[in-house]
Amino acid sequence: MSYLEPPAPADLPAARRLRRLVASALDEGVWLGVTAVLGWVFGGGTVFALGCLCAMLQDAPFGGGTSLGRRTTGQVLVDAQGRECTVGRGIARNAIRVALWVGGCGLPILADLGLVLIHPRGRTLADLILGTQVVDRSWAVPRADQIEGPTPRLLGG
Repeated sequence: MSYLEPPAPADLPAARRLRRLVASALDEGVWLGVTAVLGWVFGGGTVFALGCLCAMLQDAPFGGGTSLGRRTTGQVLVDAQGRECTVGRGIARNAIRVALWVGGCGLPILADLGLVLIHPRGRTLADLILGTQVVDRSWAVPRADQIEGPTPRLLGG
């Protein structure tokens, strides 16, 4: 393998489907709840924009691979090598999902639900585009910036 070739993707098992659906329901419930509350405060277009922003940033408070729903069900978003995603990649994935859902008038929502249920690894359209996957936390590999502990010293000093 040369340095120009990307590393081979890890063969990761799909996250448990029922837990994945529960996590999605929690995440979408929070999104709808925030949108409903904002609807009392702001007008229609602003509520829509803020709701989309909320959906895109749902992974940011907990880290790139974990939304409220995934944290509750013990799942995490990983890249093709099994490393937990960064906040930026989590936001990009959610932005693609929002763009597809809004631009597709609801059909991509059904496609995502179908893919989660029938795809061998339970990947959504945004996962296929970005090379990400939701897995049970036990299969995820922490990134170097997530590992706590003393930093190694060079030359024993």
